[in-house]
Amino acid sequence: MNLKLFFKKFPFLIIFFITLNIYEASSHDYYFGKLTIDHPYIIEPLPSSNVAAGYMKITNRGNNKEFLISAKTSFSKNTEFHYMKMENNIMKMIKLENGIEIPPKGTLTLQPKSFHVMFIGLQKQLIKGGKEKVLLNFKKTGEIIVSFNIESIDKKDIHNHN
Repeated sequence: MNLKLFFKKFPFLIIFFITLNIYEASSHDYYFGKLTIDHPYIIEPLPSSNVAAGYMKITNRGNNKEFLISAKTSFSKNTEFHYMKMENNIMKMIKLENGIEIPPKGTLTLQPKSFHVMFIGLQKQLIKGGKEKVLLNFKKTGEIIVSFNIESIDKKDIHNHN
């Protein structure tokens, strides 16, 4: 049976495959054990910058706390986890040496002016519309490769994942 005849007899499959492709193109969540990683993205850095920040929302559906303990990339020399806070009217960035805790039945939101992944020593220019793979390592759940979208700084102001 050739494909033309097959799809003529089963037209609902055409709709199914089109719908599946649209869903995959717009979906940007990862399900990993008891974790959901929602919309990982990097704000496009200035061309002269050698650092960039990454954000996402991680939900822990499990009964035990989890820790995001490391991240590795091929586009940066190093990665670190940071937390930003206001202290005496001065914004301070704190390096988190032991990773970031995701509470049981809770959500960790990495967002501007808060928790974030810092990509240090960029090996290439990150351009809006691109995607970069990052290996995330969780203490109990293990490692997963996720794709971070590169988004413009304008988009972050209208981007709401809550």
